[in-house]
Amino acid sequence: MSRTALRAAAERNGDVMDRLARMADFARKQKGKGIVLRGNNTCLLLSERGTRQPLNKVMSTEEVEALLREVLPAELTGRLDAGETFTFTHSTPDADLTVRVGRPGGGLEVTVGLSSDVHPEPDTSPLPLSADPSSATATVPVAVPADLSPASAVSPPLEVLPPPDLAVAPARSVGPRSVVEFPSDFLPGLFRAALAALASDVYLEGGSRPWVRVAGEVQPLEYGRPLSPDQVQAALFEFMPPELRHRWIADGTAEFCLTFEDRARIRCTIFAGMRGTCASCRLLPVAPPLLADLQAPAFVADLARAERGLVLLGGVRGAGTTTTLAAVVDAINTARRARVATLEEPVEILHSPARSLVTQIEIPTHAPTLREGLHRLALADVDVCAIGDATDPALLSAGLRMAEGGVLVLAVVRQPDVPAAVESLLNCAAADNRQPGERVVRVLRGVVCQRLCRPRNPGRMVPLFEMLNVGSAAAALIRQGKPRELHGTMFMTFDNALAGCVKEEKITREEALRQATDADTLRRLLGPGA
Repeated sequence: MSRTALRAAAERNGDVMDRLARMADFARKQKGKGIVLRGNNTCLLLSERGTRQPLNKVMSTEEVEALLREVLPAELTGRLDAGETFTFTHSTPDADLTVRVGRPGGGLEVTVGLSSDVHPEPDTSPLPLSADPSSATATVPVAVPADLSPASAVSPPLEVLPPPDLAVAPARSVGPRSVVEFPSDFLPGLFRAALAALASDVYLEGGSRPWVRVAGEVQPLEYGRPLSPDQVQAALFEFMPPELRHRWIADGTAEFCLTFEDRARIRCTIFAGMRGTCASCRLLPVAPPLLADLQAPAFVADLARAERGLVLLGGVRGAGTTTTLAAVVDAINTARRARVATLEEPVEILHSPARSLVTQIEIPTHAPTLREGLHRLALADVDVCAIGDATDPALLSAGLRMAEGGVLVLAVVRQPDVPAAVESLLNCAAADNRQPGERVVRVLRGVVCQRLCRPRNPGRMVPLFEMLNVGSAAAALIRQGKPRELHGTMFMTFDNALAGCVKEEKITREEALRQATDADTLRRLLGPGA
């Protein structure tokens, strides 16, 4: 059918453009060359320069499929149902649109490309389905990444996509990397309320109120109304450093840390869920705390005074190991003249040089991976190296080699207790040495693992520490490859610490038994009534 006939038919039906044509018309007015619709993600505008700009509309998979079926030729229905990738031409009153349908990563994605010009009459025939879509003028790249909406204005759920609602997110100037200005009072008020409630974490998810973690328990925060997926996305996009927005658009996830009003550092992890964008925000101190403020035993301060060797800090995520590592680095910074470097993903608590020169390296801002960052530090003449997460065996092995070279290496390992932490180190040493136990004993200065317990009375979580000083008895077991028998050589185990906290009425017996490594041992330590 000619374009004149298409226009005449549309005008007779009282509908100048179908929904897909309206989207294409909007893209054309924005000087774009196409638009991408992806199920459960934000629409993208494809610019003439080939960049992809996020728009403030999110479509569900069902909405994308319904819109596609409105214009899909009947002979292609089977291919859509079968999940195939294919291309077809959709003729509109103003231009032919090249429509590419695919399922990258399993999700429905429709890319609508504009013709470079309006075809003269008579209208050209549609692109053959067997043709290579890359040869068509209107074809645009299909591997379009998922995105999240940046717009500060929130639009209602998409039924049609009128041009006024598809505003491209405006560019925004953001200040220094460590401080952010917010576009509205929502996030500042939320974080102030969370800090006032002594929360350790804030959770955002579309369709619900913000939730917080207080004293280890997750609960809703009475702050504002439930957030729509669009609102969560818009707020987080504005919160995010501009240099990370592309990664969010490309991968659908991002992790960063920013300073909030000089009151807290906020580590934000953004990811996708069934109800849209989710965020987990950890509230951290701006400046490193003192070891005494963390109720850390004197042994931790002793390890900070070591000149060289390897110190392991163990604990599951959320156990406070990041904060303890920052306190140890601060103790070194205030007491020793040394070249200190930290390797973090991202940088969380900030250090200023005192007696030491402290360099903080953020992954991937300053180095692509932790392993590459550690390789660079091995050549940088550092005296102390702090690794924020050395769970990767190859990374821990590299840290072990650095310690063997005379550097004091402080490494966080995501292990629940001292035996597990030592076992992970032995496994790394065994990978390239026939005597892993001897190798570990030569450099290991000590191991500190920690947990957080719910307090008996309202307040902050109660820290517990399990500690190993590598004396002769412990060294013998490590050489024999028997880390699981180290409990008898430790001067503080979790069960000992739990019993002490119960007797000091810091925690309840029930909480102690819940956290116990060996419940029977703890009952014996607590005595009758346990």
